[in-house]
Amino acid sequence: MKRRTTKPLDAPMALTSDGRVLFNVTHLFDESAPNALKIALEAGLPVFVGVAVDRSTAEKLIADFDDGLAEIVARRASGVRRRRLGGR
Repeated sequence: MKRRTTKPLDAPMALTSDGRVLFNVTHLFDESAPNALKIALEAGLPVFVGVAVDRSTAEKLIADFDDGLAEIVARRASGVRRRRLGGR
């Protein structure tokens, strides 16, 4: 079975669901991915290791985010409307 190899993503940064901003280690240290990861770990930097999902999974995840955010807005909207209308 032939092993498929891919290059690391070239995106310079990513945002996490916990509010962190991550730099791509290959951009940060201008090294190959394994060397850059080793440098980051040796420097004691927090590291997130992930993989990109396929388009179908990403679309479903975005739809789930949209549904969840719509629910949050609906729960918070009444308080915003009350304040906007002067407490009525």
